[in-house]
Amino acid sequence: MGAGTKGQHRVKRLSKRLSALILALTVTFAMSFALCFALCSCSIAKPYVDNSVTPPPVTQEVTPEPAVESETTEPPVPDETESITVESEDFYRQHITFGNIRVYEQSGDTFADAVVTNEYECAIVCAVKMVYYDESGREIASGDFRTRDGQYLLVLEPGETVVYAQLDTDISVLMMDFELIFDQAVGIKPRATDE
Repeated sequence: MGAGTKGQHRVKRLSKRLSALILALTVTFAMSFALCFALCSCSIAKPYVDNSVTPPPVTQEVTPEPAVESETTEPPVPDETESITVESEDFYRQHITFGNIRVYEQSGDTFADAVVTNEYECAIVCAVKMVYYDESGREIASGDFRTRDGQYLLVLEPGETVVYAQLDTDISVLMMDFELIFDQAVGIKPRATDE
């Protein structure tokens, strides 16, 4: 082989290497550009649930319709020989209404939420218990209503007050009837500072 052939061979090799290098740089640049574009466009992507593809979540928590939507405490109807005195518990009780009662189970415990409406002109103090009985009249579940600050002694300001109770029971009472019982020891009376 002559000197001219060696030079041509060397130029061909250099040309192939240069072509390979240019191709590699072009591919790298294209991939970098594509990656940069993909990352920039992902910054505005937001997750969403496509219900046609995603199955509905499986929940074990049961939230039934409340057994009693609202219970209105009716005032006693006085006859001709009887009247309600302003100092009696019946007078103040007629101004208290329980509504939106919801009983539910969560993490193995049973709870009740309610909205108590006081239609009297000042705050009324009382204590109320939610009680479930079986067919024989035996108490099977109960819980004292509390205010949001955890007080069992309910100070019901005029208007609506949200209350809750944790029911002490080992069985499900969701579809059972219940009674609301006012604590006789506490009574139903206006707050002392409001009189």
